[in-house]
Amino acid sequence: GDSVGSDGSLVIYKGPAESLEHVVPEDSINHYALYSVYDGKYYSAPARGEATTPPFPANLVIEPFAYTNSLTLAGLNGGKAWSGAWSVAAGSQAFTIGSNSLAAATAYAVPGGNLASSTMGNGETAKASRFFTANTTSNIYVGWVMNVSTSGPNRYAGLEVLGGIGGTSVLFQVGLPAGQTNAAVQSWTLAGTPVRTSAVTIARGVDYTYIAKYVKAANTLHLRMYTTNDIIDTTQSGETNTPWDVVLTNSAAPATNFCGIRMVAGSSNGAVSAGTVKWDEIQI
Repeated sequence: GDSVGSDGSLVIYKGPAESLEHVVPEDSINHYALYSVYDGKYYSAPARGEATTPPFPANLVIEPFAYTNSLTLAGLNGGKAWSGAWSVAAGSQAFTIGSNSLAAATAYAVPGGNLASSTMGNGETAKASRFFTANTTSNIYVGWVMNVSTSGPNRYAGLEVLGGIGGTSVLFQVGLPAGQTNAAVQSWTLAGTPVRTSAVTIARGVDYTYIAKYVKAANTLHLRMYTTNDIIDTTQSGETNTPWDVVLTNSAAPATNFCGIRMVAGSSNGAVSAGTVKWDEIQI
């Protein structure tokens, strides 16, 4: 953190290393000089380079998990257009920042930053929430990339959308609801919390891009799945465009406000585990 010269340059690290991760702001140009040091006082000529980061897209709530690896997620407050920091539920397993990004489908967000992950033992759960300015008038679109190490009976993983009275009720879950091995959506406002399952089987250890939207006029929840080698279908920005992998009609319409999301994973059975789940590149 020591200043170097009068142009605002700072020493960001001094010591042994094979690599160094440095988190920088979006829409910035960052200049670097690397020196080798002998005997604590003899410096080589610098090897120079620069890194340019693009601006975040407009009109989106974004979380690229651009935090230093190995940090815990609770309290981190990066990304764009959120109203507060990440909050990890009491009793939840920890979320940590992992190195590198998951591989999103083509035409999704350009990967940046790292990823969030949580590793659970038998019967354990993971829940981390973050909120944004309430959406009371328009449809909501949610995208993210996720990788699971296991699935099936008594296990679940995905994103929940929060809102309703008080802004913290679970309205629906997208991803792998409890017991599913195929991508699915689940309503938490309909009696019985029904699940609609797609034909897309989620392979373990594979990165998938999830695109979901809720259409307020029709009270329908839509989901489309993509693998790393797929290309995002941009025609699905409308309300009735097809194809979707699954659609759930929500006759018991949720409250009109969408206020936040929650990353969730875990097991409802003490004899099984959800293993390690990774989330990345959340966009709303």
